[in-house]
Amino acid sequence: MMTISFKGTSLILFFFSVYILTCSAQLGTEINSPVTNSTIEPGEKVKIEYSYQNMGSGDYTVDIDLWQDQTLTTRSLSIASDVSVKSGNSTGTQLEFFMNATYDNWKVPRGLNKTVYLTVTTKPTLSFSNVTMSMRSRAIILHVNAGMKQFLPSLSPIGLFGLALTMLGFTSLI
Repeated sequence: MMTISFKGTSLILFFFSVYILTCSAQLGTEINSPVTNSTIEPGEKVKIEYSYQNMGSGDYTVDIDLWQDQTLTTRSLSIASDVSVKSGNSTGTQLEFFMNATYDNWKVPRGLNKTVYLTVTTKPTLSFSNVTMSMRSRAIILHVNAGMKQFLPSLSPIGLFGLALTMLGFTSLI
């Protein structure tokens, strides 16, 4: 007769469940808009919408940055620093776990790399603690539309002639 032991299986399942719960409980600001892999154009006004955690009563500020690479070591542009947002609350019977905010004063500058990474960092100063917190979002990738920048230099005289032939058709020139 064969017996099956569930001790090892249940232990593995327990550790796997703890791992999943730990990963899903990570704190950090979440960028809702623009979505990752969006294309932005120089001169365009971009609305940055994000959600941040209610860590308790206190003052909350936000930093919004663009980075040159996905390792977030070289800052390309500081879009906004120390922007005040709605404060958290730790009293009452109904508490919001997440709060939403929007920053809509950003006009995309010229001269950015083709690919940049956007982060939003929430910095709460809590009234009940002297601990300095900083909760940075996961970086989202944005592509800078350089279509006109790439198109205009390619308009050489031969390219213009080829474009004219295409537009007018070969039969009208023969």
